[in-house]
Amino acid sequence: MRNADAINDPTLNLDIKDCFASLKKQNETLELFTKTDIILGHDTDTDNVFLVFGRTLLQVIVADNESRPCSVVVVNLRQSTSELELLIAAVQVARGYDDYQSSGSVDRAEVEQLEALLRLDPDNPRLKEAEDSI
Repeated sequence: MRNADAINDPTLNLDIKDCFASLKKQNETLELFTKTDIILGHDTDTDNVFLVFGRTLLQVIVADNESRPCSVVVVNLRQSTSELELLIAAVQVARGYDDYQSSGSVDRAEVEQLEALLRLDPDNPRLKEAEDSI
């Protein structure tokens, strides 16, 4: 995955396991998420697609009743595993919050632990932004 290609492709499909296969992939994924307008999850077990980030933009598009260009990433995962919490934690690190609405199946404590682990990486571009703003 090259970030420039990902941003120029209007919809990019990723596998969650590939996103975090190495520290380099993790940083590329977080960087990609910082530049992506809409992030969707796709449960490969049930074929369910759900919003993880981008609710505000989608609401604006609906309210204006106009299409607009935006980048979309679809992350394939198994929602019944901790892969969902990993995706939510990554979105929170990259964007500061998530838009995921669950029926109670997300372990928010696990999300917080994963988010803390993702923030430990000194090469994380999000951390560098935070340090520069201090």
